Amino acid sequence: MTTTDETAGVAAAADNLRRVRDLRDVVEPLRRLVAQVDEDTRAAAQDAAAVGLTERVIATLAGASQPTVHGWLDERRGAPLPPSSLPAEVWTLCTVTTALRGLVARLEGRQLPEAAPTSSHVRPAETARRAREALAEATDCLARLGAALDYQAGRP
Repeated sequence: MTTTDETAGVAAAADNLRRVRDLRDVVEPLRRLVAQVDEDTRAAAQDAAAVGLTERVIATLAGASQPTVHGWLDERRGAPLPPSSLPAEVWTLCTVTTALRGLVARLEGRQLPEAAPTSSHVRPAETARRAREALAEATDCLARLGAALDYQAGRP
């Protein structure tokens, strides 16, 4: 037979796991964007090596460590993925702003104070609302841009 404390502990653990799962879902578009940037960086490093730049120079210019650059240039790896099309990049940014808006909405749900801590600071709740609204506007603009670029490219 379980005690009330054990039941409460299981419920708290389950709630925490659901919260973390939801957070992981929200940041997934950001992970995809980082993966695309990594592929673009690897392609740029390979192009630089093909014209004669050394690993050390590539590392300095790319802001990466030399072992990282060595991994990018390892011939056992497949070719980098091709860069995304312009409409695809716009839709990725739209997805990222949607994810960021979700994260800001989560902040709003954390009972932010309405009053500023001092006259030198912003009012937390109002500022979070304004950030969410700005991200909603950015998402809307990117969606309209993506639709226009898709139409221009002949996609429905």
